[in-house]
Amino acid sequence: MRDHKQPPGDRRGRRRARPAAAALAAAVALCVAALAGSPAAAHAASEPTACPASHAIPSADAGGARSEHALLCLLNRERARAGLRQLQPNRCLARAAAGHARDMVARRYFAHRSPDGRDFADRILATGYAPRGARWTVGENLAWGSAPAGDPAWVIDAWMDSAGHRENVLRSSFRDVGIAAVPGAPGAAVSGSAPRATYAAEFGAYSGTRGRCG
Repeated sequence: MRDHKQPPGDRRGRRRARPAAAALAAAVALCVAALAGSPAAAHAASEPTACPASHAIPSADAGGARSEHALLCLLNRERARAGLRQLQPNRCLARAAAGHARDMVARRYFAHRSPDGRDFADRILATGYAPRGARWTVGENLAWGSAPAGDPAWVIDAWMDSAGHRENVLRSSFRDVGIAAVPGAPGAAVSGSAPRATYAAEFGAYSGTRGRCG
């Protein structure tokens, strides 16, 4: 793990390799000031009984919408089990997630920081997610896998089995999420013809009134 500081806050990234043509990465960033008005466990919902399409791997033909909905369901099921409020879909976070997942596949890298030097907080804030002057906290979980890894059920199991990823999934202050599931794998070439997919989940919360993407 490597820590580094730069405005507007302390940004920490963790990366852990996974066997069998799969990988994960997680990071979290906080605004310089602590986020205000974030109750720890408000509005917990009842646990969903099932999450349809949990084993759907995105494809060029079908796209990733079903997998994205399944992963949101699975994330909120884990939060419900922990007594936490549900994450709400957010258009700005979804835009940041989709842009980064597609970029990683297209330019063949796997990291929170893109080749142009921007990290996940830069990309999220560039969408206008947090109003100007607001206190914010954001996080990012990444994953890619080649079948039989690579579906939403595998992603949530892998994240919950990794301390850094689990911390983001169950961070009580987070209230919003944007998820992208795209076909293809970043980084090193993967042999064989098995379906493969890349995922990005952007988590966030900020103080004050709801912004333009709320």
